[in-house]
Amino acid sequence: MKRKLLKPLLFIVLIGGFLFYFSGTFTGSHAVRLGDSSFKIRGIYGGSWTYQEISNLELVDRLPEIQGKAFGISDRVISQGHYTFNNYQYKKGILNVYNDSPPFIMIEIEGSKAVFINSNKEEITKKWFSLLEEKTESR
Repeated sequence: MKRKLLKPLLFIVLIGGFLFYFSGTFTGSHAVRLGDSSFKIRGIYGGSWTYQEISNLELVDRLPEIQGKAFGISDRVISQGHYTFNNYQYKKGILNVYNDSPPFIMIEIEGSKAVFINSNKEEITKKWFSLLEEKTESR
């Protein structure tokens, strides 16, 4: 009885996992939502921070060298999750990026980590950067 149930159950789990992955839950776009006092990066490995927590904001052409991944996913297109970096001011950080679509917005969160985000469209990334810059300057 158990063997008869095992194959269909395994099939359902594999197909469900495949559909979940390609449905956009992990690989979907990660948008930035700017509020009055905080910003939010949507997506499974996003987060939310106040503008007061930002100690530095830069538009960079390259990501830091990745040492390892604690939680997250990465493939040739995207990297999303919690990573550790080599030769960088912060050893830990969050990536929510399209790997081959520079520039990247580097947001240093005071005393803890660096967050890297971008869009797959350069003009959208630059717009996010300008808006974040305006919000952090007016704090």
